[in-house]
Amino acid sequence: MRASSDLVSGLLLVAVGMTALLHSYMHYELGSLSRMGAGFFPALIGGLLAIIGFTLIFLGLASKAADNDIRPASPRALLAVCSAIVGFGLALESLGLLPATIVLAVLSSAAAKRFNLKQSLMIGASLGILAWLIFVVGLDMSISL
Repeated sequence: MRASSDLVSGLLLVAVGMTALLHSYMHYELGSLSRMGAGFFPALIGGLLAIIGFTLIFLGLASKAADNDIRPASPRALLAVCSAIVGFGLALESLGLLPATIVLAVLSSAAAKRFNLKQSLMIGASLGILAWLIFVVGLDMSISL
């Protein structure tokens, strides 16, 4: 039996979810629904990830589809996504939120088979403005634009 992508994804989600759930349970105060502690939200998210993971495992075991087999990841895509994350982290400190988001969008778009610079710049600018509205305007965080 070949492992399906749903099965492998489910196993990874269960591992990450259970790790987050157990870590928050063991190291933080959970509190109650009326007075949530520091570990409540991470435990909740970890539990939801584990539930989604178990659902994917069930779907992966029940699926008999031949096109559900795992294909190896493209080295170009892996490099593009990893460099986008690193580039965002480096650009956020020195350039600000909007340019860092554009760097993230352009570098991660390089993972696609058909790369469109104009589209990547528009997506990056839109995401940057949305992030600015959420974090700076909405949550009043001090992040340089």
